[in-house]
Amino acid sequence: MVFEGVRDAVASLHRVTESDPLAGVMITEEKWYEVDGTSASRDANDNWLLGEGAVMLALQVAIKGEPGAWYVEVTPFVLQHQSGSPRPRQLAPDDPQMPGWVQGKIDNVYLAVHEHLKPHVVPTAP
Repeated sequence: MVFEGVRDAVASLHRVTESDPLAGVMITEEKWYEVDGTSASRDANDNWLLGEGAVMLALQVAIKGEPGAWYVEVTPFVLQHQSGSPRPRQLAPDDPQMPGWVQGKIDNVYLAVHEHLKPHVVPTAP
């Protein structure tokens, strides 16, 4: 029930491309965004049109803990396009080039999970 609820919450925001209920892990589709966080455009052949500094984002969402004490951990996987470079550069979570809107996307996942699972929370005695 927990995995399905988390997967439904994540899927309400992002396309889930991989999920492993036994490991409690799911990964969202890789998607390119412009520097300002808007979706990158595609050309007539469905190729990405990337401006300098465009960012590819995928999220790994993992359910951790134990029955009665579950929590969710969201880890971003971020690549940044650099004109003239054959490969995008991976950004670490603490990289100064990390756009602030990435944290907003992560926060949105936490909020969606909370909202989806809130009806199933069983209150405990203090």
